[in-house]
Amino acid sequence: MAPRAKRDPAAAETPERDPPLATTLAVLNALANAGRDCGVQELARTLGMPKPRIFRHLSALKNLGFIAQDSARERYRIGYASYLFGKHLMNAFSAPRIVAPFMEALCRDIDETVVMGTFDDNAVTVLDFVARPSAIEIGLRPGSRFAFNAAAQGKVVLAFGPPHIAERFYNSPLPRVTPRTIIKPAVLKDEVQRCRDDGWAEAPDELFLGINALAAPLFYPDRTLMGTLAIVGFTETLRGSKRKKALRKLITTAAEISVSLGRV
Repeated sequence: MAPRAKRDPAAAETPERDPPLATTLAVLNALANAGRDCGVQELARTLGMPKPRIFRHLSALKNLGFIAQDSARERYRIGYASYLFGKHLMNAFSAPRIVAPFMEALCRDIDETVVMGTFDDNAVTVLDFVARPSAIEIGLRPGSRFAFNAAAQGKVVLAFGPPHIAERFYNSPLPRVTPRTIIKPAVLKDEVQRCRDDGWAEAPDELFLGINALAAPLFYPDRTLMGTLAIVGFTETLRGSKRKKALRKLITTAAEISVSLGRV
């Protein structure tokens, strides 16, 4: 009797519901958001897709240089082609170029680090920053991602961003980043409502101990949220009269940027 041929796990896979390109981008995005090396099984679990499908798209991305593989551990990470692609996109994206002069002027006026952020359904992300010229510099790496409840920028997104983001976030366990991070949904909802009423948010010691951030929304012409503008400084120095000046300048600058975005 002839031996039974081994069953190819890919052969039994159900057809992809999404276009192959959409799946490839989903795999690349999941790997980028993980911020570390990932295996096929972990990515399959994250995306809710079969392992053979994930492996097929990983192989294509690896051949193009968008991801790299640690063959000894059979794990994958973002490759250099992705880094270059991201740089090209940043250079082509007009909003950061429009915002940059405002950020530089604000940094000079208040002598603190100024940060521009964007967001997706899961977190806020640093797009660009202008660091305060000082012996002790507060800088944030572009691409850094923070939980909505831990960052002033995140509270702005919950207040002014798409409603489904807040609804989903409130129904999930709130992550604790420092002892000061708000992890009670009712308290966070009150904070977000205050942000909505006042037009700005802050998060003293909630993301990093000893650091505070003041954040305001940046709007497209249709009043949908484009991103956030934030002032970041030491908690002990960003208080009193300096905090009042920083808030006044922040709100004014954010409004001016929103007007400029309408001219794009």
